[in-house]
Amino acid sequence: MGISERKQVPVGTSDFKKIVEEFYYIDKSLLISEKLEEQAKNAYQQVLDKNYDAKLKKRNKKTIYRYGVAFYKKTLAVYGGCIL
Repeated sequence: MGISERKQVPVGTSDFKKIVEEFYYIDKSLLISEKLEEQAKNAYQQVLDKNYDAKLKKRNKKTIYRYGVAFYKKTLAVYGGCIL
């Protein structure tokens, strides 16, 4: 079986050695994107919990943008929004 004939299996398979021996290809992009989305939401929650925008509110800023950002290599996830 050549490289072009490898089968794709879902992420999270526990029997990794067997998969490698049988020439399966593991696509980690879904796992990475899910983890990044989770981490971006966690970062946004931290912005809310720690009230980072309090000083801007005291200065009567009209628009405040709050975002949570997570990245891995060239993949980026952004979560958040704007307060008017």
